[in-house]
Amino acid sequence: MLFSFAVITKRNDVDMKRILVVEDELIINLDIKSILLHEEYIVDSAFNSTEAYFKISANDYDLILLDINLGGEGRAGIEIAKSLPSNQKIVFITAQTEASTVEELKRLSEYIINKPFSSSTLISTVKRVFSENS
Repeated sequence: MLFSFAVITKRNDVDMKRILVVEDELIINLDIKSILLHEEYIVDSAFNSTEAYFKISANDYDLILLDINLGGEGRAGIEIAKSLPSNQKIVFITAQTEASTVEELKRLSEYIINKPFSSSTLISTVKRVFSENS
C-alpha cells in the first residue's frame, strides 16, 4: 500500500522570503532561525564566512542577517557585506557600540540590531526591511 503525504503551508513557497542567518554562536543562530521559521520565512544558516560565501553564491536571498564578528575571523561580517551587490538587503547583528564601527555599518546598511535583542525586535526589523523595500 502506498501512502501519499502533502505538506500544507499557509503561503506558497514562491511568496515566501528567503533569509540567510550568518552568526557564529550556535545558540543565537538557531534561536534566530527558529523565530524566523515561526514567522514563515525560508531560513538558511551559516556559522562562518566560508559557509556564508558558499551559500550566498549558491542561493538568492531576500535578506541576510549578518553578525559582524564571526568567531576567530574578526570583523568578517563587514567584509562579507562589502562583497555583496549594493541592492542586497542586510541587517547587521552586533554587540559593537564603538562609534567608528557603527558608522561603518550605517554606510553599508541602515538596519542594525544590537545584541542582546528580543524576538519582537528581530521580527519587527525584518518586517520593516521587507515593507520598506517592496
